[in-house]
Amino acid sequence: MDVARHRARRAIANKAHAKVRKAVLAGRLPRLDGSIKCTDCDSPADRYDHREYAKPLQVEPVCINCNKRRGPAIDSHTALFPKRRAH
Repeated sequence: MDVARHRARRAIANKAHAKVRKAVLAGRLPRLDGSIKCTDCDSPADRYDHREYAKPLQVEPVCINCNKRRGPAIDSHTALFPKRRAH
């Protein structure tokens, strides 16, 4: 992956993460203080997982293990600009 593509993907992810932080501070999403259970395994959730960065507030509370198991989210840059094939 070239540097420009990587930076574009990270910028989209960073914006989505920032919107979640703001929503937590504003009380629109609950703080993950150990009382919220992981959507996948019922352990205490410690993060919000994005499945699609283009929908930044559509998140699910998950634990670190389930977040790793789920893998990376889809970002709108990849959807709009798929990797080019070599000719």
